[in-house]
Amino acid sequence: MVYNAQKGYFKEQRSVAEINQLFKGLNNVSSPAKTATLKINGKVMSDEGGGGMSDEPTCTDWYWVEPIYDGNGNIIGEVWTYLNRTCSTTGGGDGGSGSENEPEPIVEFGEADDTPIGATIEESSSEQKIVNVSWYCYKVNGKNLRFKSYEKVKIEPPIMGTQWLVADITHTSMSPEGSIEGQGISPILNWSQGETTMNSAWAKMKLNFKDKRTYYWKGILRTRYSPDINAARAWGIYELIGY
Repeated sequence: MVYNAQKGYFKEQRSVAEINQLFKGLNNVSSPAKTATLKINGKVMSDEGGGGMSDEPTCTDWYWVEPIYDGNGNIIGEVWTYLNRTCSTTGGGDGGSGSENEPEPIVEFGEADDTPIGATIEESSSEQKIVNVSWYCYKVNGKNLRFKSYEKVKIEPPIMGTQWLVADITHTSMSPEGSIEGQGISPILNWSQGETTMNSAWAKMKLNFKDKRTYYWKGILRTRYSPDINAARAWGIYELIGY
């Protein structure tokens, strides 16, 4: 709560810009022999170059601090006048709305990938084999973020000969691996398409998806989507069952 002497009423809170202006104004009228400072949670803030004014912690108590001098000009104490508290859910700002100078987070999207991860046999009998395969279908260069995709492949014994053949491949799921600070990440699948042919020795999966990001900026939840990403990966029969 701050009293406005010019307008004669109490104001619930001051913005960071108002506090900064008050700090500069009061310093301008201070006498050379007696100066005052602005402190945030006990830390002295300078009005030179705006240092630190936009980097306050989640909740910040603002005080106007005036020194007390003895007869010889030595500082023997301080008078702290409480101004107000500003809070932010985004690590800096004014009353939970974010600093006016806070830059919007940079969202960097990536590109398709086709790096294999592995294959595990879920079921094996004389009639069929079910193999679960996984692969990285998306990566963001320079960031700890990739999308992992899981597929299920059905393999059947041959009608003639000894070579098992792929009968079908279906998409199971997709999930993010890694993270980017301050951003929520979700793969959004648009469509999937499995490819194989009769008596085929290979299976292929095509995916079309988006990279969805969410983040808070100035206290508001923002959502961004990447352009559509097309990724594809093929597996040979030897890769799937080892023979």
